[in-house]
Amino acid sequence: MGFEIKWRWLVVVLLPWAAVLSASEGVCQPACEVMSANGHFHLRVLPEDGKVPLNSHHSWIIEVESDVGDPVELRGLAVSGGMPAHGHGLPSQPRVTEYLAVAVTVDGLMFNMHGEWQLNLSLSDGLAQDHATLVFNLDY
Repeated sequence: MGFEIKWRWLVVVLLPWAAVLSASEGVCQPACEVMSANGHFHLRVLPEDGKVPLNSHHSWIIEVESDVGDPVELRGLAVSGGMPAHGHGLPSQPRVTEYLAVAVTVDGLMFNMHGEWQLNLSLSDGLAQDHATLVFNLDY
């Protein structure tokens, strides 16, 4: 019984720290939140339909706030990425199709296999420029 209580205590104490460490490194599932590298932008990134299909073009929504939580209207966003472990880029050419007041729609994303993917986002709001890297694992 003593071991069981200590084990549960360890899980309760360490599990939240594991989540914080993962988020600060940009490791997330396809729906995630991450801060840009220089801290200018807070991003919420999610697939438009809530899931990521394999071998099919789809769209993602990127919501952007300033470092203090104010809405940000982006003036520029470039998306690149791939599978670093495999040494290749994205099998598609994603493009920004809509700049909304506090969000951006990126169309044409496609992932063609299971495994760890990376998206690189270069952002600008006209005053600040920054970048963010999202790393996520597609396992179904």
